[in-house]
Amino acid sequence: MIDGDTLEMHGVRIRLWGVDAPESRQLCRGEDSLQYRCGPQAANDLDAFIARRPVNCVPISLDPYGRTVATCSVAGRDLGEWFVRNGLALDWPQYSRGRYQEAQREAERAGQGLWKGSYVEPWLYRACIRASGRPSACSDDGNAHPCCHPSKAPTHKAIVYHRIWADGSGADWATHATDHSSHLTAQWE
Repeated sequence: MIDGDTLEMHGVRIRLWGVDAPESRQLCRGEDSLQYRCGPQAANDLDAFIARRPVNCVPISLDPYGRTVATCSVAGRDLGEWFVRNGLALDWPQYSRGRYQEAQREAERAGQGLWKGSYVEPWLYRACIRASGRPSACSDDGNAHPCCHPSKAPTHKAIVYHRIWADGSGADWATHATDHSSHLTAQWE
């Protein structure tokens, strides 16, 4: 595991398509309101789910960082869907076209993972960091969303969806598409 939504197989970095997981230095708040490192938690939980089983990935494109963007599965189970359904990542509708929307609704209703407490969407966290924010300040709900002080924020568990840039980086992955028609399969190490 590189981070929550990026795997490495045989030296190839693979970004899971359609989902966005918290960053490695990102902090979230649990149901006890205490901060915890939600990025590493998501990565560890995904690693435990994979449990050294073979991972099958179907490449879709390349992202601006040279990573292969792919849908991946373990024992026929879509890792993106598993990740979102367990509240460890969010559906990224700009890329997923809503594929994981229902899984996200179920995770929210059940109070799974991130939905147990509060968090800043990973794309907004990255935007805050790029604007010279500190990880701790960008992870805090009030500081990451200067327009919405916590006292004015909605009362539901997650911060409301704010779009700063299209995907938090301004990048358009579709312009970096290339032909990767082969399937990647590897034993998880």
